[in-house]
Parts: sequence; C-alpha cells; structure tokens
Amino acid sequence: MFSAQQGDGPRVHPLRRRNTIGEMLLGRALFRRRSARLSVLVEKAGEEFLKRVLVRCVNEVAILSHMHILKGALVLLGVSGLMAQQAPPNSPFVPSTAPAVETMLKLAGVTKQDVVYDLGCGDGRIVIAAAKTYGAHGVGMDIDPKLIQQARAAAKKAHVEKLVRFEVADLFKADIHDATVVTVFLLRETNKLLRPKLLAELKPGTRVVANTFDFGDWKPDKKITFPSVNPEEYLSTEFFLWTVPARATSRP
Repeated sequence: MFSAQQGDGPRVHPLRRRNTIGEMLLGRALFRRRSARLSVLVEKAGEEFLKRVLVRCVNEVAILSHMHILKGALVLLGVSGLMAQQAPPNSPFVPSTAPAVETMLKLAGVTKQDVVYDLGCGDGRIVIAAAKTYGAHGVGMDIDPKLIQQARAAAKKAHVEKLVRFEVADLFKADIHDATVVTVFLLRETNKLLRPKLLAELKPGTRVVANTFDFGDWKPDKKITFPSVNPEEYLSTEFFLWTVPARATSRP
C-alpha cells in the first residue's frame, strides 16, 4: 500500500493520503490528476445516492464531460458493470422498456429462422419476446447470475424455455458466432470495446441492434428516433441497426 512521504520528501495532499486504496484501483495516471475531486465526490454524496446518480449519467452529456471521474467512482462503488459488463452480482440493471423491445426486434427484422443473442440480457426480456412473438431461437448472456436465474424463470413462465437459453458469461469472452441477430443496451464506451469482437466473430449479414447508444464511428444502416415527452427520459428513444459486412475485420 502506498504511504505518505515524511521528512524532506515530497508533500502529499491529505485527500490523496485518504485514497491510497482508490489509487491502487484506478492507477497512478488517473489518480494523479483527479484523486481530490473523486474523493470529495464520494465523501459528500454518499454511496446509495451516487449509485443512482451514476446510473442516470448514461446521459451522454454527463459522460462526455465527466467520464474520467465517473469511471473511477463506478469502480469504487462496485457498479462498474454498467460501463463494461464486469460487475459484481449486485450491479444496477437498466431494462429496455416494452416498446423498446418491440422496436428493436422489428428493426432487426427478426423471423422464425433467426438466432437472437442479447449481450447483457438482464432479465431476458428481449430474447423471450423474440421467441414468443416470432418463434425465434435465442441466447441471453449476462455477468449477473441472479439476473440469469430470473431470465430462466421468465422463459419458463412464457413457455419458451425450449427456444431460448441463458448463460452467465463475460461478453468479451463469450462464443457468439451462431447469432444472426445481436441486441445490446450498453453504453457507447462498452459498445466500442465490443465492436471488434462483433466484426471478427459474427457472420456477414448478421444484424446488430442497439438501444440508445451507438458504436462510435461505425455508421448505422438505419436509425429510429422516438420523441420523448419528458426531457429527462433519454433512454430507449433512439435505436440503431448495423449489418455485419463481408470480410469483417477487427480494425476500429
């Protein structure tokens, strides 16, 4: 563990002394500039309040201006799964709305012949809807075992357990090559990290649909926008469709 210098050594700010554990988590490069701001943020706001605020900060305006602070706070609070699907079991889950699920499946043109993979499936609602509405097969993947249990129970209740399966899996290590449709509701930073895997492992012609956040400079084939009555409701109002091209490469 790092400790404060004594005697004639360099002086260390008190806020930094209280955050040596945070420094180990975030790394010197990030902590050297932002430790004081992050410490004050965590200390003043309180854990539960911060969790709610950070989940709402999927708003891109907040993320773009404070990404360096948000990432650090997410790690310290154990909710980093929202950023990169590497979360502990109690990470926040933000589900797609029922209209969003319907829109995503229609945008992908799902049919009975498709195999729909939902990466970060949560309670499995997208895969279950694909099976129940279109008769498609589906696979849901999530890092949270409790959500996977919920998804399996929901599939059984909907009588589609023979068409779908759910796996506890790291999205970046999972086998996705059988998919003909992939759905995601992840942050843009996570999507951008996931993009090389999609292009390298999915078959040409596979459709990829995203809720709210795109894949950076990967231009979508189609975009649908629903106007929101409430200005604060920025989730599940934009949807994007891509088709994996022939001879896909992992070049960003």
